[in-house]
Amino acid sequence: MNIGLIGCGAMGSVYADRLAWMNGVRVTAVCHPERAKAARLAELLHAGVHESYGEMIARPDLDIVCVTLPTYLHKEYVLQALNAGKHVICEKPLALTEADCLELIEASRKNKVRLCVAHVVRFFPEYRDARTLMRAGKAGSVASVRAARASLMPTENSWFLDKRKKLTAGHKKIRFTKGANSAEIDYLDVMLKP
Repeated sequence: MNIGLIGCGAMGSVYADRLAWMNGVRVTAVCHPERAKAARLAELLHAGVHESYGEMIARPDLDIVCVTLPTYLHKEYVLQALNAGKHVICEKPLALTEADCLELIEASRKNKVRLCVAHVVRFFPEYRDARTLMRAGKAGSVASVRAARASLMPTENSWFLDKRKKLTAGHKKIRFTKGANSAEIDYLDVMLKP
């Protein structure tokens, strides 16, 4: 399975590392707005570097495109890949609005390709085990939930700190409590569903 990776920053590097350990999977192409970042990652992966995203997704040998760009760019790049007939794995969250997410889902259906949002926490053993206990009625009933994640905060000049580029719910900003993010929201949704 040949993977094209767009976004060679922090998450792109994490994806590249994980994909390199998978049997039958090879990152064959990378693309990033900063060519130096793309070149460094490409060298580690023995992958081709593309300055043009359109050129990369036009490659007939690519099976899947992984989008690890900042969230506010997801819709544009995921849509291009879907319309090019590529399966897509997108870093979470999928897009900034529900309408954009629905548009991407419809594009995947129309083009008969798969669209996967990388909600991986639900597959971690400790999270999976907690869900199994909940489902079996061995953990009691849920009265309240507090979720937090310990991770490094983005650097000063990160897009992540720009309020205009944050996740929205329609016209309102989603308010996450300190430390919670879409991974925790997804997991709680999966865990607490009957």
